[in-house]
Amino acid sequence: MPTDVPVPAPDDDEEEEEEFEMEVRELEPDEIVSAAEMLARAFEGTTLLEIIAPDPDIREDACRWFFESHLVYGLAYGDVIAAVEEDGTVQAAAVWWAPENVAPDDEQAADTGLADGLTVLGPEAWERLQELGRATSALHKQVAPDPHWYLALIGVEAYMHGQGVGGEVLAASLEMVDEEGYPAYLETSNERTIPFYERHGFKVGGQIDVPALGMTVWGMRREPAGS
Repeated sequence: MPTDVPVPAPDDDEEEEEEFEMEVRELEPDEIVSAAEMLARAFEGTTLLEIIAPDPDIREDACRWFFESHLVYGLAYGDVIAAVEEDGTVQAAAVWWAPENVAPDDEQAADTGLADGLTVLGPEAWERLQELGRATSALHKQVAPDPHWYLALIGVEAYMHGQGVGGEVLAASLEMVDEEGYPAYLETSNERTIPFYERHGFKVGGQIDVPALGMTVWGMRREPAGS
């Protein structure tokens, strides 16, 4: 199971036209379904969804498996920081995997549903995802060979872009990472989002082309504050 997926993160903290009024906190287990549905909408139209679900007939099931399993893994073996409205609507989420759990073992993958991809996606889509995972795993090891927190996913509800939600969630997440004194690492396949991450202290450490999937992926690393 690939553990590295490009993050089409929101580049939405350039302008904050409205006062930020949502609560930024750890996601609750009973909010996983809502968060997964939000992430599916946030990733709509990205290469990732074309890889895992080129057939629209299975896209709903594919998205449910992919995002729910990553969220479950994050809560069990890392952290998930979310922006939540007063009515409980999840508007953004950042899924982090802890340093000791960056590479799920077979038992962890089975317990959290990560291992169910072949059954849900079918062999062709699963192999594409595996190919992406193999490529980005090499990039991951190159840029962050030491213990680090891994930002596996981040997404913002589409209609919330431009309101600073993604920046607030990422900033709160990085406070947690800084408190533990570890670097942070992420990947993105959208070059346009690199400046967003750079504003939060990340630097590009390498890139890799995945010709079979028509993608370039950038690996970005951030040292802990004060280091």
